[in-house]
Amino acid sequence: MILKSDRFQTIYRVTEKCGTTSFYQAILNWHGFKPSGPPRVYLRHNRREIAKTGLIEENVKSENLESYYDRHRDYIWFSAIRHPVSRIQSTYRNKLNRYARRFKYAAYLRGKFRQFLSQPKSWSDMNRLSSNIGKYISFAEFIEGLTVNGIDWDPHYMSLTQLLRPDVVKYDCLLRLRTLGADYQKLLGIMEERGICTKDFEQLPILNPSSSGNGTKSELTESLKSKIAQLYSADILAFWN
Repeated sequence: MILKSDRFQTIYRVTEKCGTTSFYQAILNWHGFKPSGPPRVYLRHNRREIAKTGLIEENVKSENLESYYDRHRDYIWFSAIRHPVSRIQSTYRNKLNRYARRFKYAAYLRGKFRQFLSQPKSWSDMNRLSSNIGKYISFAEFIEGLTVNGIDWDPHYMSLTQLLRPDVVKYDCLLRLRTLGADYQKLLGIMEERGICTKDFEQLPILNPSSSGNGTKSELTESLKSKIAQLYSADILAFWN
């Protein structure tokens, strides 16, 4: 997925579990929109109005990224990266439902039933669902399952190198989640150097932190860290060496 701003000559390559909600909110703010709810939902419900301001969301798959980049080399390309351990912990906390539905359906159904027994207003809460499923799939079992089944079946699990294709795209700015505020200022500085006025831009909002009840710190053994490093060896080599 890509968020392209013709008005500000920027292209944001979406990397799931790397502050995506914050970036959608910020870029919508650049264009004068102030969503009160989830910014991605707001954008998709207001596509025509938003497109009139020069902001378009496009589904550009990794295999098509090189040709897309060739057509938009004059834009400022940016994205966000996150260390694999932190990223997969976040995925376990609030995207475990996607894994369970595909590979551990019995645990998925037990989690859904547990959620059904709670208040109706929580039935559509995917964070709560992942928390419930986490009662039946430990973090260690989750990592072992990814080792067996792979990580290329969902963008929340895919390696960042697969999503970003740094072999064909020269990014002007890669923001690290741990230093997001400072790196965002660097991005604005690059935009200013290109003649884009950013003085009215607000600070990057920090939205949608992983907040479900699936704890992982106590389970994060050296053995699990090693398995995560193997799963995401390309990311560690590309971004964390």
